[in-house]
Amino acid sequence: MFRERQNRKVGSEPLAMAILVVTIFGVALSFLKSRKSSLIASLIGIVDFILLLLLKSKIETEATNQGQGIIQVEYGIGFWLVLILFIAAIALNGYLYFGSKQQTKVTTLQT
Repeated sequence: MFRERQNRKVGSEPLAMAILVVTIFGVALSFLKSRKSSLIASLIGIVDFILLLLLKSKIETEATNQGQGIIQVEYGIGFWLVLILFIAAIALNGYLYFGSKQQTKVTTLQT
């Protein structure tokens, strides 16, 4: 009647590790006060966003293949918050890059 529980050891996921490393690099870079660092941090946010979507796709594919369509993957609030935070980081750093560029032009025209 009851099925015996099967424990399996799951190894680390290279995409998840890449997301972590790239995110740490992007956060560290965002504390610098140069325009280039804002642009690079925004690009890193785009890379993180893409890597997170690739990880989501990989998890869904593996669940479908191993579960033969029986296993359904649901993503919790943590996943969606991280996705939204990546979008916010992209937007904020993009605004800082392009906003400071326009501010420099206005300052130059006034002098």
